[in-house]
Amino acid sequence: MTWRGTRRLLRDRNGVAAVEAAIVISLVLAPLCMGVAAYAMVIADTVKLDRALQAAMFYVWNNPTGFTTSGVQTAAAAGYDNTSFPNTSPTLTVTTTSVCYCVSTSDVKGSSVSCTGTCTSGTVGTYVTVTASATFTLQLVVQALTSSVTQSVTGTVRTQ
Repeated sequence: MTWRGTRRLLRDRNGVAAVEAAIVISLVLAPLCMGVAAYAMVIADTVKLDRALQAAMFYVWNNPTGFTTSGVQTAAAAGYDNTSFPNTSPTLTVTTTSVCYCVSTSDVKGSSVSCTGTCTSGTVGTYVTVTASATFTLQLVVQALTSSVTQSVTGTVRTQ
């Protein structure tokens, strides 16, 4: 190529918009779309975690005196439904705690008492708190987000 041809090429403005569009798409839009997709997976996992908590709470509510920790974990795992993102395999952790309070008509959740104890006024009410948590590994790693997100939800139900 001659010097004259090189100068003509440098002055030519045809195709500048296409080059600018390619730069914008590759540097801005692609990472933005990947971030939106990763955030959508986190939201979907939050919904699954809420369903797991709901299933565990229904299990406790339906078995007020006979629920077991393993039964709560089984119910939560069934409600979690990990078929949406089978390659992520998040670990679901479920814990339960029981606390008893003296319950009266004027004071819904009174003073804490032993679950086998008695109350001077009102009755002993048993409250079960279920906490479900899961660590979700992102498939599309974006610089602004960490590669894994741990989420936790908690619910309390009165069983007696």
